[in-house]
Amino acid sequence: MTAAESAEKAHQEWSRSQGSGGGTARENANGAQPQAGAADDAPCATDSECALTRIAPGTCCASLCSPRAVTRARARELEQRGADCRGCLEPLCRDPGRVDATCRDGRCVAKPAASPD
Repeated sequence: MTAAESAEKAHQEWSRSQGSGGGTARENANGAQPQAGAADDAPCATDSECALTRIAPGTCCASLCSPRAVTRARARELEQRGADCRGCLEPLCRDPGRVDATCRDGRCVAKPAASPD
């Protein structure tokens, strides 16, 4: 068994002993993950119900170079939690271009916007 395999096995055993219920103890304790079955990007009916965020799932820092689409309600929750987040590093990103959030098949999706030129 390699050191990496041993570490993974130890982590899995620790997770089981903590009763994490599928997520990590840290995620469940700080509420970083949405409830089981809930999605950041659904449900939506119109484009106005969608927004963009640079906060990755399970984190509180705006660390994504390309924004992801979420519901407006979830975007507000993420932004509020992000205001209290400490120790965040600003990523060095290329300009991803203009991106819009739209509702497609009941889910918010990010799509590149047409150039105004």
